Amino acid sequence: SGGAFDHLEKVAERARRILDANQAVAKSFFASRRELETVMPGIGTTIFPKLLRGNVEEFDRFLREHYETSFVPGRFFEMPQHFRVGLGGDPEMTREAFTRLGDALHAYGKN
Repeated sequence: SGGAFDHLEKVAERARRILDANQAVAKSFFASRRELETVMPGIGTTIFPKLLRGNVEEFDRFLREHYETSFVPGRFFEMPQHFRVGLGGDPEMTREAFTRLGDALHAYGKN
């Protein structure tokens, strides 16, 4: 055997493991952030947190310039105070991105 369906099952299992790990990191991160309002999706790979203070475009610039990290501003989705965070990437990189996002939120709040 070892056909296409076996391969698909392995790919799906790997994707589930990645998503589960990243969702756990995201859930923990967003639960601890007062600067953001977030509804965690039950399933899915995208979160749209709302920045409660400040300007999303300005915060994105700050994040890129000082933390070499970026997100997709909500204006592309007609949600200007929100931004898009994807959870489909490598778990180590995702964890690092959340660390940088947290550091940037902390520093941005002191501006």
